[in-house]
Amino acid sequence: MNGCWGTGYKDTDPCYSAKWKSKVCQDMIDGAAFMGVGFDGRGKYSPESRKISIVQRNCANMATYDGVDVPDTMNVHGIYDTSASLMTFESREEYQKQLQREAGVSGSFFGFSAGVKEAWGESTASSSQKYMAVMDVDVDRYEIFMDEDEATRSD
Repeated sequence: MNGCWGTGYKDTDPCYSAKWKSKVCQDMIDGAAFMGVGFDGRGKYSPESRKISIVQRNCANMATYDGVDVPDTMNVHGIYDTSASLMTFESREEYQKQLQREAGVSGSFFGFSAGVKEAWGESTASSSQKYMAVMDVDVDRYEIFMDEDEATRSD
């Protein structure tokens, strides 16, 4: 721990907020967990449906943004943008297509069907018409980017 071996440091002591020498990201920024990750399209569109990542996340450079660790292969730029949208759907299929577009997997017939069933409910045979409305509010605090690899760049 950067030469700080004791315990009970006061907040004015340099060892009070010393970083670990470990390359592991102790408290990684949320957006970094989604970079280079696929989703299980058979389930719900959620963080829990993430598949294995192809990106290594080490924090040897000890970069931080807003108090959380930023992996060495990524950069963060602070932005503060808020948007809201309201969408209505007349069918389960219409809602499912919107989820697929949002996830970037349009064209998959069964994609995110579990999430659709949970939100819409089971099919019923009746003469009534069901509608569903979804309101999304996005609050963007930052954008996160992968660093450009010098070996693969072409000028």
